[in-house]
Amino acid sequence: MGKSESQMDIVEKSTKSGKKSWSFVAIGLAVLLLLMTCAVVALVILYASSRAARIIQNMDPTADPCKDFYQYACGGWLNRHVIPETSSRYSIFDILRDELEIILKGVLETSDQGDRAAFQKAKILYQSCMNESLIEQRDSLPLLEALTMVGDWPVASADWNKTKEPSWSMEEKLSIMNSRFNKRVLIDMFVWNDDRDSSRHIIYIDQPSLGMPSRDYYFNGGNYQRVREAYLQFMITIAKMIREDKKVSKDDSFVQEEMAKVMELETDIANATTPAEERHDVTLLYNKMTLKELQEKFALNVSEFNWTFFIQGVMSSVSVQVDPEEEVVVYGMPYLQELKAILSKYSASTIQNYLIWRFVIDRVSSLSRRFKDARASYRKALYGTTLEEARWRECVSYVNNNMENAVGAMYVRETFAGESKRMVRDLIDKIREVFIETLDELQWMDEASKEKAREKVRDNKEVQYAEY
Repeated sequence: MGKSESQMDIVEKSTKSGKKSWSFVAIGLAVLLLLMTCAVVALVILYASSRAARIIQNMDPTADPCKDFYQYACGGWLNRHVIPETSSRYSIFDILRDELEIILKGVLETSDQGDRAAFQKAKILYQSCMNESLIEQRDSLPLLEALTMVGDWPVASADWNKTKEPSWSMEEKLSIMNSRFNKRVLIDMFVWNDDRDSSRHIIYIDQPSLGMPSRDYYFNGGNYQRVREAYLQFMITIAKMIREDKKVSKDDSFVQEEMAKVMELETDIANATTPAEERHDVTLLYNKMTLKELQEKFALNVSEFNWTFFIQGVMSSVSVQVDPEEEVVVYGMPYLQELKAILSKYSASTIQNYLIWRFVIDRVSSLSRRFKDARASYRKALYGTTLEEARWRECVSYVNNNMENAVGAMYVRETFAGESKRMVRDLIDKIREVFIETLDELQWMDEASKEKAREKVRDNKEVQYAEY
């Protein structure tokens, strides 16, 4: 049966009465919302398209991926970029580094009377590094002065065994190099956040870095061997130069013998270190103990090496006192277990020769041109080039490595000025809130685990930069 005429009339009237007319403002807002939505979608599409275009641009579609997938995936990048003559490689990370260094160059070269003390010191250090005429004029004098502070260089001395060895103390030399010159040799000792309690700082003891880039250079053949030979010759050349500058009689055979022992010692040290690929899990490296326990477990038998004296020597530079009950974290347990036997094989003069060599090699870039020329063959073997980087790049890197907090703060002020920090903090807060809300929807996690996750998220501190 169909609806009666009266029923249809009632339905029609009720339908008409339910309609609401749109005002001009409502229509305008709707159009505005539609335009904003379209704009956001367009931006997302443009961003995705630019990312896709960049990926495609870095590819080589002419290559057969089944035969040479690397060329297929990266051929475009290889065709568009040339390795600089000063380097042996070039990647997206090198491009980012170049951009970073250009920004740092700008801030370090900009004078501002209102700079804080840390900024002023960083800029003075950069200016002194750039003063090449004075560096050439002073030649090796700054290095010779520094050598007297760290116990002199036996291979470049006439009577070190008689005048210096009787009072020589390895822990004293290591602490001076660490605290005054930021050079950690034989033992890497530093202070950082406790891995298991980020609210406190703790002393770490770890295996050291090496004179060459990795332990592979000490044992492998081929190009590694050529680099190794160039490295030894570099040692010998620098030692001869320092002997000459100190007006010590020429004795090439003595220098070669002494530096060969240094190379042997460093090879033993490299052999005792754990390869980097076996050190990714820091939870396995973490071994907490007191200084007293450290002394008992790792007595190095080098004039009864005193760990407390060594660490106190470093910490005194910042007016911090330590005692035998001070807690430390030992990362390099296997290395320390081997170090005792290694050091027992060598004389005090050989150990000191090694300490000073590692001290000297870091300072070649800050010395006159003739010292850099002496490094040319080693650079050629290591990097495939003898060309040095632009002086300003070396100086930016030097200042950044030695005053990273101050330089980092200047970089942030230059690059993330205004409301950037507040905006990022607000963004992180919103992400944190959404994450906590999402936890309630998880079916596979029990309530106790959810609460632990909430606590961790609330306690997590976002990355911040220092407010100087």
